[in-house]
Amino acid sequence: MTTYSNFEAFNPKIDLTGDGSVLVTGVYHIKPDEAAAAELKQYNIRDLFVKSFRILPATNNNITVVNPTIYIQDTIEHKTGNKISGFLRRIDQIVDDVNEMKKPLRGTGHVVPSDWREKAYRPTITVSVKCDDMSLGDKSHKVISKLDNMIKSGINIEFLNKCPENSPWNQIVQSMISQQHERK
Repeated sequence: MTTYSNFEAFNPKIDLTGDGSVLVTGVYHIKPDEAAAAELKQYNIRDLFVKSFRILPATNNNITVVNPTIYIQDTIEHKTGNKISGFLRRIDQIVDDVNEMKKPLRGTGHVVPSDWREKAYRPTITVSVKCDDMSLGDKSHKVISKLDNMIKSGINIEFLNKCPENSPWNQIVQSMISQQHERK
């Protein structure tokens, strides 16, 4: 852990309960460059996986929020039906999270400056695709349908297309990108 973070000891220790039973001795700070490098590695090693919003330190004084990411970087047709069903459920959960983010903040108890004005938020999900299936079967069509429904619902998808030129998935991704541009 010390390779990727710095430890700052608290002196005196912080007593959380007032009776000395829970003491905070310090905090680890993640090194921003290490966090960014670890995040970038995720785009190459995931197979069928979904990650929610992440907070990433950009510099020592700044953080950034990383969009939810859907990784389709493995065969779909050779996965079990249960794996595909679980993958589709996780996509639904991410879509729900993203739609929750675009709801107005009024009445939620957030403390905001008096001159603050609410901005419209267009939900965005990153989809990293590197699928080498050379034919599209029922399992692929279920995933394609899920992504298509996301686009139709107004969610912006940022595609990272790593598919081979002659792959059917490359054609699907290109079609979805153009479909998304037509909706704007």
